[in-house]
Amino acid sequence: MALRENVYVARQLILDSKQNVYGYELLFRNAEQKSIAIENDLMATTEVLLNTMNSIGIHKMIGDKWGFLNVNEKVLQQHVYETLDRKRFVLEILESTTLTAELVHQIQSMSKQGYTFALDDFVFDSDMIKRFKPIFPYISILKVDLYGNPIDASLSEKLNLLKNYNMKFLAEKVETRESFEQCKSMGFSYFQGYFFSKPEIMQGKRIQNDYLSLLDLFQAVRSNAEGNDVEDTFKRYPDVTMNLLRFMNSTFHGLDLKIGSVAQAIKMMGRKKLLRWLVMMFYTDPRANDSMFTPLLELALQRAKLMENVAKLQYHGDEERTDKAFLAGMLSLVDVIFRIPMATVLLELRVDEDIAKAIKYRTGTLGKMLVLVQAIEVNNVESLAQAMADLNLLPAAVNKILESSYDSFQFT
Repeated sequence: MALRENVYVARQLILDSKQNVYGYELLFRNAEQKSIAIENDLMATTEVLLNTMNSIGIHKMIGDKWGFLNVNEKVLQQHVYETLDRKRFVLEILESTTLTAELVHQIQSMSKQGYTFALDDFVFDSDMIKRFKPIFPYISILKVDLYGNPIDASLSEKLNLLKNYNMKFLAEKVETRESFEQCKSMGFSYFQGYFFSKPEIMQGKRIQNDYLSLLDLFQAVRSNAEGNDVEDTFKRYPDVTMNLLRFMNSTFHGLDLKIGSVAQAIKMMGRKKLLRWLVMMFYTDPRANDSMFTPLLELALQRAKLMENVAKLQYHGDEERTDKAFLAGMLSLVDVIFRIPMATVLLELRVDEDIAKAIKYRTGTLGKMLVLVQAIEVNNVESLAQAMADLNLLPAAVNKILESSYDSFQFT
C-alpha cells in the first residue's frame, strides 16, 4: 500500500498598493518539522511545486492569484518550470543565482515565451547591480529588500535609475505601516512583509511512490511506447496515477475541464512534460533528507545525461540505443541511492540484457560508456584514456560531450 504523509508549503501574501491580494510567495517547509532547513534549492523548489500541485491543490494555495516560485540556475537549467502554467506563476530568481551567458540567453528566450520573472532580495550595491544588469530587461518585478536598502531619499533616487526598464517594484520585509506608506509614496507597486502577514502554513497529504514504479513509468514514456502501453503501465501503479491526475487537475483548474482518465492526462500533458514530472517525483522521494541521497541522485541524473550524449555520438543519433544509454546511466546508482539490490531492480524493471550486463559487468558498448563516464566523474586519467580508446573517441569529442552535459540536464 502506498504511504501517505503530511506535507507542508508556506505561503506569504503579496499585496498591491490598495492592500488587495496580488499573489503569494510559496516557500518550502520541512514535512516533519515545518522548518525551512534544506540545502538543495532544486529539491526545495520541486517539493514546493509538487506539494502544491499534487497534494494541496493550486486552488487552495493561490486561488486565482499569482504564485511566486523561487528558482536559481539549477532549477532553470533542469527545466522544472515547464510543468507550470506560465499565466499563473512568477519565477522568482534568487539573489544567490549564478548568471552565465547561457542562462541569460535562456531567461531572454523564456521571457519571449511568456514566462514572468521577479528578482529576489535586491540590494542597490555595485556588485549586485553589475551581476544582474544583463537580465534587467526581462525582470517584471524587482523585489527590493528593505533590510539592505534603508527607506530614505537615496532609495527613491536609486529606483529612478531603473525607470527605463519595464519593471515594477515590490517592497520586501515591510514591517510597519510607516514603511508601507513611505514605500507607496516612492512608487512601489507591491508589498510583502510581517506588517501584513507572516507565512501561513498550508497542509496536504502526499501519496509516496515506489521508486521502481517511477522508473518503470519513466522507461515506458521515454521509449515512445504506444499510448495504450503507457496507459497500461500507469494502471499498474495506482499511487502514481493518483498523483498524476491530481497534478493535472490542478494544472487545468479554472478551465471547464476535468482530467478523468490516464489516457487524457498523457495526451494533454505530452511526453516531454510527463518525463519532467516523473523526474520531479524522483527528487521528492521520502528518503531525500538522507545526507547522501540528494548528491547521489543528482550524480545519477548527470550520469544519465552524459551517457545519452556519448550515445548520440557513438550511435549517430539512433534514438532507441540513445534511450538505452540514458536509462543505463540512471539505473547505475539506484542500488546505492535506494538501498535496493541491483539484481532486484533489473528483475523488476525487466531491462534489456545489454543494459543489465553493462550495469552488472561493464561489458558491451554500454558498459564501456559507463566506464568512460565514471572515469570522468573521478578524474581517473588512465581509465579515461583506455575507455576513449575502446570507444574510438578523440579528446575533442569528449570535451564537446562534457560541454553539452554539465549544468544542463534536459530531455531532448
